[in-house]
Amino acid sequence: MNYETQTIEMLINLGFTEAPSNNKQWRILFKAEDPDTRWFVHTSGKVRRGKSVHSSEAITEEARTMLSDWLTKERVDETQSKIIPEQKGKPKDAPSKRVNKTLQVMAALGRDEGVTIDELTAMTGWQPHSVRGFLSNMRKKLKEKADDKQIVKCARNGQTMYKLEKIEAADE
Repeated sequence: MNYETQTIEMLINLGFTEAPSNNKQWRILFKAEDPDTRWFVHTSGKVRRGKSVHSSEAITEEARTMLSDWLTKERVDETQSKIIPEQKGKPKDAPSKRVNKTLQVMAALGRDEGVTIDELTAMTGWQPHSVRGFLSNMRKKLKEKADDKQIVKCARNGQTMYKLEKIEAADE
């Protein structure tokens, strides 16, 4: 929705009426109780107020502030209307726990046999380049944390496998 449309919607919700006009650039709005004061909304988003377009003051900034306030109030009202009142009686089943893909991938990497890129793409729904990027990022994070585990790449049966392995401490 563009600025012009939002401004028109706001003014109509504030009690203004759109006047019929042949002008293709300016839309004219007024209130029945004060027909001499008109609001003119240009297709570019400029706003003026007065008796005619030519004898009116530019109030684009004032209109934008009004629109911003109106949109904020509208969003707050929508949010409040979406709040579900507390239900009494027997509690329903708990919602299913959201699956964390990071934990899913790390668990797969922790398996003894490791995991392939194809298995990770099937498990997460990610593209192969996203899985490789994730693995690269996790390698970096594990290294930064000085964790005792690392992601290693190995080949098994002609396939590249990835696996989470414990780093062997160097003997001193």
